[in-house]
Amino acid sequence: PDAAVAAALRRLSGKFALLCLFAGQESFIIAAQRGHALTIGYGQERIYIGSDDEAVRRMSVRGVSLENGDMARISALGAAIVDQRGHLVQRSAHALP
Repeated sequence: PDAAVAAALRRLSGKFALLCLFAGQESFIIAAQRGHALTIGYGQERIYIGSDDEAVRRMSVRGVSLENGDMARISALGAAIVDQRGHLVQRSAHALP
């Protein structure tokens, strides 16, 4: 699924924020963005994803903002973020104001 989403992203143009679900693989979601805000928020026993920072803040205590061109695989264990060159990157979650 990750390679399929990465291939699809290379074909897209413009600004977007996407969440991708896969039949039979309910244990994760792939999120991606280009030119549009997308935040992964960590709450009590929950992970939230949204393009509206205010909404994510209300549900979360800390979060990570994806950078332009990022793709993230999000599961109950957390998020693995890959930049637009395909490199795994480490981004620290910060307190949401």
